Amino acid sequence: MARRKQRKSGLVAAVCLLLATGPGACVSLGSETIRMQRGDYIDALARTNTEELLSNIVRAKYNEAPIFLKVKTVTAQPSIGIGGGAEIGIGGGDIPPPAAQLLPAFTYQQSPTIFYEPVQGKAFANELLTPTGPRPVFLMLNNGFDFSTVADLMFLSIGDISNARSTSVAERTRFSSLVAAMETLLTRRDARLGLRTDSDGQAAGFTLDFRDTAYDTAEFATLQDALSIKEGSPRIDLVSRSSDVESGTHIPFATRSLLSILNDLSAHVETPADHASWVWSGSSTRSGTPPIRIRSGERPPRGANTAIRYRGHWFWIAADDVASQNTLYLLRILFDIQAGSTGGDDSIQLVVPVQ
Repeated sequence: MARRKQRKSGLVAAVCLLLATGPGACVSLGSETIRMQRGDYIDALARTNTEELLSNIVRAKYNEAPIFLKVKTVTAQPSIGIGGGAEIGIGGGDIPPPAAQLLPAFTYQQSPTIFYEPVQGKAFANELLTPTGPRPVFLMLNNGFDFSTVADLMFLSIGDISNARSTSVAERTRFSSLVAAMETLLTRRDARLGLRTDSDGQAAGFTLDFRDTAYDTAEFATLQDALSIKEGSPRIDLVSRSSDVESGTHIPFATRSLLSILNDLSAHVETPADHASWVWSGSSTRSGTPPIRIRSGERPPRGANTAIRYRGHWFWIAADDVASQNTLYLLRILFDIQAGSTGGDDSIQLVVPVQ
């Protein structure tokens, strides 16, 4: 009897030792859980956010309303255990009894729960239909985006010069020339752009202050001609409200909504020939290089930067098309800024219990 108890306790000790020291040991993961999971979730969120934007630009080409589905919460519940496939061999082969072989089957798995929230109702109106206004424009510029890229996407008009997608090629060329002149003045530091606020501290427009070196340049002459600026004016105010407009120094401007930006960019979606009767037939009135180029075909090329499947075809942005990638990046940041300005809680919560 004593010998049987001794053998049993030895087997239990061997099992415990193997579980504690083996390659699949059941130990507390702690911070190791973050290392294993966080990067995967970041990559998945970044990739699907970009694909969602691309999908909605393509949908706009097909005259379909955009659909945005926000990831609100991700709860990942990891677990480690011993599977039912564990085998114990007692004796047999070259191992004399009463020795034992323990062949455990360890498992690691996750059971993530993801909560989505569609953008609809008041949130849809605030985030997608409301003009972006001067604050998001200034934030984009202050964080390193090119003035010409931001202005082309986000400005609907400056003064009486329109940048609407329905306007003529000549009008949009005139707008592009104005923007290029402003960008050159800013790049050479002949002018400085500032945010204009009202009495309540709310963003109400921009100030464009000129240095003495600006007045004898061709770019300043372009601004004078396009905006009817007074001779030698040290600054102009770009204002978003008609009540603030004063002749000669106060120039009205308007910004696009996110929906308007998506519609405008949809002109640069290359659709399959057999889809001609399904899509918006208008073409782009932009001159020069478009801000985005979305190609289509039966399958995307290997290494395509972003690709989505829609109506039986693939649509993608080429791996070497940095300008298009930059436009999607700007749009993603702008979408988050616009969502945050509505006052709602748009944070993503990632709940990962550690063991």
